[in-house]
Amino acid sequence: SPMYQRSERPYLSGFLFKSSLSECFCLADKKTFHFLVSSTFVLFPTTTSIMKSKTFFFLTLLTVLASKQLFGHCQVPCGVYTDQLRFEQMLEDQTTIEKASKLIAELSDKKDALSHQQLSRWVATKEAHATNIQKIIAEYFMIQRIKATDKDYETQLKGAHAVMVAAMKCKQNLDAEHSKKLKESILSFHKAYEKK
Repeated sequence: SPMYQRSERPYLSGFLFKSSLSECFCLADKKTFHFLVSSTFVLFPTTTSIMKSKTFFFLTLLTVLASKQLFGHCQVPCGVYTDQLRFEQMLEDQTTIEKASKLIAELSDKKDALSHQQLSRWVATKEAHATNIQKIIAEYFMIQRIKATDKDYETQLKGAHAVMVAAMKCKQNLDAEHSKKLKESILSFHKAYEKK
């Protein structure tokens, strides 16, 4: 499939979208606007009168430039939360970190090019999954779900912090003890969070 696709939908006619984490191209009125954004997809209205409106264009541009990649859940707030899914995702990430750590240790002794290539891929994977856990804690739980008014606020906050620190330690080390500690931290945070 082509990287750029012209939409067949009438309300998207005249627009060219590139699905990317860093770019979105929009063609309208024979002018090209290149917006650097962090979100995965941006949809612009195609009504010519709206696009010509300076106010709308300015607000759209500010929104696009100020936006950041949202992970797993919007911050509208839409009121749709799936807490259990987030815990399951963190446990899956922890399992991947554990596997990556073992394979990194195994591959580091090998001298062939393929092993070096696989080694670098597993290091990147381990880092990405640890970062993913930190993002879930920060962007989902800390920002949206843990409330300062909750009676167990301090316990939940300490639990969330412990998970983030354990994920950081997994980035820094290959020792199986660190991935085990990460799992324990996630489960402990889950217990503290479910008491709310």
